Amino acid sequence: MKNPGGLSARPPRMAACLDRSRGMLWAVSPKSRGRKSVKTSQRRHPADRAHPGPRGGLREPRLRAAYDAIIEPMRDLTDPARVPDAFEAEMMVGVLVGMVFQAGLDGSLDGGRLTAVLLDVVDELARSGLAHAYPGLRTLAVVGPPEISGLAARAAEGIAAAAEHSGGSPAWTGQLGQVTPGTCVVLADPYAETQTLLCEFAYADGARAHGVWAALDATWHGSVVALTIVDRPDQARRQLDKRARRDGTTVREIPAPDAAMRLQAGIDAFLQHGRPPGADREDDTYGELCAALSIARQRAATLAGRSGQGPVPAAADLWSQDARRQIAEEFLASPHGRDLQGPVARKFPLLLITTCANQLGCDPLLIGPLLLERILLHVFPMTLTGPDRFGTEIPPLMRAWTSWLAERRDIPRGHRKQLMLRLEFLLNRFPALWADQRANPLRRYVQDLPDEVASDGEAVFGVIERRTFAVPEPADRGDGMVQARGNRGRHADELDAADETDRQLITFLGLSRHGLPQDRFTPYTAVTEQIWANDPPHVWAAAQRMSAAGHTRDAILDRLARTWNNTATQNADGYAAALARLAPPRSR
Repeated sequence: MKNPGGLSARPPRMAACLDRSRGMLWAVSPKSRGRKSVKTSQRRHPADRAHPGPRGGLREPRLRAAYDAIIEPMRDLTDPARVPDAFEAEMMVGVLVGMVFQAGLDGSLDGGRLTAVLLDVVDELARSGLAHAYPGLRTLAVVGPPEISGLAARAAEGIAAAAEHSGGSPAWTGQLGQVTPGTCVVLADPYAETQTLLCEFAYADGARAHGVWAALDATWHGSVVALTIVDRPDQARRQLDKRARRDGTTVREIPAPDAAMRLQAGIDAFLQHGRPPGADREDDTYGELCAALSIARQRAATLAGRSGQGPVPAAADLWSQDARRQIAEEFLASPHGRDLQGPVARKFPLLLITTCANQLGCDPLLIGPLLLERILLHVFPMTLTGPDRFGTEIPPLMRAWTSWLAERRDIPRGHRKQLMLRLEFLLNRFPALWADQRANPLRRYVQDLPDEVASDGEAVFGVIERRTFAVPEPADRGDGMVQARGNRGRHADELDAADETDRQLITFLGLSRHGLPQDRFTPYTAVTEQIWANDPPHVWAAAQRMSAAGHTRDAILDRLARTWNNTATQNADGYAAALARLAPPRSR
């Protein structure tokens, strides 16, 4: 079944995109419908090709390559054949800034270092004396991120006289960002999971008409998941009309401030939350989004004008705990939810509502194929920490919940049928993902808990805190190997915390890594098991007191092991007294 939201749909023609895999800047000529790629290393420029480095050095010398990747292509700003107008200038510089954005969003640059690269670019242009410095700074002031746009504007003012004296700047510099909004329209898919926003703009006298095309994902904080600048907004509008006729929906015209709020909120959500679960692959859509981000932000500000609308509240803030409980109770009282019995089944609806509002940032009353995919393939298998048996509770819940919401939202019969078919497809894939221990290793730490405890979030958190102290989770076990079970070598992160023998092997590997001889292992395995089982509870209580006093885990286990070794033959009261002396409770 194709995604009815059409997130993979492309506008009829894209003005620019970024292809990171080949290190190229792709730009569309206004005279050609095709794309032409220009490698920056192959460009030829006048005698000013070599430029001096920033006086005093770069803020981030290790990022010289990133700095040069922006500075060098900006030379084209003085070439009328390559950059004939303000639109092409904004597009080119927006794509260059998008390269830095993408590096930051991918984790290779943090926010501070990302800004430092762009500040180095501003400084270099301001003092270089090169022909492209002034138009470069003027363009950065328009499409650069807020952290540098003001500085770029002031730097441009500082060299304006020198630029005029040396031959002037391109005529289009006075037109940068001077666009007039046109029609803004939005198209929602049949399930209201996604919105496609198209906002039209033009420069003076209607020149260089273009549009911002954005796909907003209501199942992921309202974030933009596709974004591009189209240079044929009329063709893009026809594509929206065609899709609306196919889906039985309507393209609606909306006021500019409303469009601004949606677009800016979607961009903010993308910058805050990143890509949605399951969309972590490098693809053209992501590169295009980053490349269009700078211009889209500037156009959103133009749409907003002086409306001054505040930020859109998050879904988690809109749904109080009482409101969540009310919806859960309404569902459980309905014919769809009456068959859900037992402590686990009765608590799952509230958990599902919380997952939507808190983790996915969406309206808990939303339902559609994209949201079901997010929950069943990406969120529940990785974040829901409960015994493996809980997996059997999820399919009947999701069938009842989906049917109830589809009826409540009055989704048309045809789309409702498609929705339930999609749900069954996802439920067929769910068991294999749920059974994969690598998805959420913490589930192995709660396998033996009774339903009443395992379905109590606060209780589960306490158990996990205690047991991961006793037996580190896979990521914290190091790279040790053991020979066990059929003489097969097993890595430390393959060992099962729910199995007592494997728990001992995990403890052995940790002690061996610290150089402790084998004849001293017994006290450590004993106290580890006591903490795991919380029996006697005095052991974990002593560990918590020592942790609060600033002791490390290794130091705490050493002291507990010595205490057990010295008092192993004593009675329970003697052991408890010895533990109490390790770190007496603080007097109030």
